[in-house]
Amino acid sequence: MKRTVPILAIVVMFAGGLHAANHYDDKLAELLKTRPNGIVRVIIQRTVPVNAAHAAEISNAGGRVLGTLEMIQAQVAFLPVSQLERIAANPTVKNISIDDYVQGQAGQPYVVSGAAKAYDSYGVTGKGIGVAVVDSGIAPHPDLKVLKAVDFVDTTRTGGYDPFGHGTHVAGIVAGSGAASNGTYKGIARNVNLVDLRVLDANGAGYISNTIAAIQWAIKNRYSTGSNGYSLNIRVINLSLGHRPYEPAAIDPLTTICRVAVKNGIVVVVSAGNHGKNSHGTTVYGGISSPGNEPEVVTVGAMTTWGSNTRSDDTVATYSSRGPTYLDNQIKPDIV
Repeated sequence: MKRTVPILAIVVMFAGGLHAANHYDDKLAELLKTRPNGIVRVIIQRTVPVNAAHAAEISNAGGRVLGTLEMIQAQVAFLPVSQLERIAANPTVKNISIDDYVQGQAGQPYVVSGAAKAYDSYGVTGKGIGVAVVDSGIAPHPDLKVLKAVDFVDTTRTGGYDPFGHGTHVAGIVAGSGAASNGTYKGIARNVNLVDLRVLDANGAGYISNTIAAIQWAIKNRYSTGSNGYSLNIRVINLSLGHRPYEPAAIDPLTTICRVAVKNGIVVVVSAGNHGKNSHGTTVYGGISSPGNEPEVVTVGAMTTWGSNTRSDDTVATYSSRGPTYLDNQIKPDIV
């Protein structure tokens, strides 16, 4: 057993070295072997701002550009798998990542979190602070007042829509007023400026690129005017979602945009994931999702309350993802 950790460390270092040489993630490396004639949706990060020559390069390779993510100097595109190595060899390409799906992940309630005690002790309700909920949307509910909504799944919609229910649930945890239950069930900070940024579909899944676009929007529009006539003042972004990491956090496009948000003064709160045990119930380590594996974000694990409102009997939920993080070996989560 004493030899396990050094051997694992060598494997991780070797895997990281291979990745650095290839300039594409582990999932794409797998597709090169299993589906070399396929088409894949990718995020191509550049070392320089994206320009027309980069779009032409993708087109000439038989691909199609879907959009640009300027804050991380990246393009979203469909690309033939057979052309991955050719595009990756361009000196302006920092990294190519699969534009995989993120999945919604669960949250926790008001009393056991300590929010009730914080309110009783200090009277804090989050008033004037903007919280962007990047999720499946927020449905109309008497407990929730949304000041701005942007839909990155269906751009014809302007809010008030949650076909999956996850985003409304998360928004209730964040900002539920308790109006529908005469104050029995309230959110953590009932007076925040709630911002609805929808990236997940009716199945609770959404592209990484749309999630990045939503975070970009929050950064750019953090001081925009809400429906109440005042600044949104977005100070927090909540991401109760994630995907399996395929590359180090330093070059993962989703963790990269989270770092940009933090550098712009926004606290990014991310779920750890629901991969704490396997199908046999055995505890699994190294299951932290992206972007929860990013050192700059606050990664939150789940806990079991055992049916009580006291915190002394709380334990980490068996399903909650545990560290260390894949490839980077960071200690996560930060809090449960």
